[in-house]
Amino acid sequence: MRLLTAYRRNILGYGLVQPLRRQASSDFVAAEGEALVRACIRQILGTRPGELRWRPEFGTAIEPFRHRNNTGPLAAALADMISSSLQAWEPRVKLTACTASRDANRLTIRVDWVMTASEAADDNNVIIGPISQEVSV
Repeated sequence: MRLLTAYRRNILGYGLVQPLRRQASSDFVAAEGEALVRACIRQILGTRPGELRWRPEFGTAIEPFRHRNNTGPLAAALADMISSSLQAWEPRVKLTACTASRDANRLTIRVDWVMTASEAADDNNVIIGPISQEVSV
């Protein structure tokens, strides 16, 4: 069991969770596995392109979609942009679906994914899945 845990940690990583916050031990909160990947997805979707000077193309341009008419084409364009952004920036994730749902005041994007061992993932490399995560716009 320890070997499997060490192997998964090497593949999936171990790191700080965004937004940065402190634990009771005065250290920053860190995670591994699914929690770390979820935090990385939130960071990709919450960062505007150009916000990081050392990596200006990183992120997802969700801001231009805010305060627009909540229409079907807007939802489809946003879902397409989110899926291409996650495919570009998160190699541990293989998207299974990215769908948009609308109500009167809110647009929610649901991202369904599985965690994989490599970029060229097939069904045999799935480590954890399926997982769903919602993004409100």
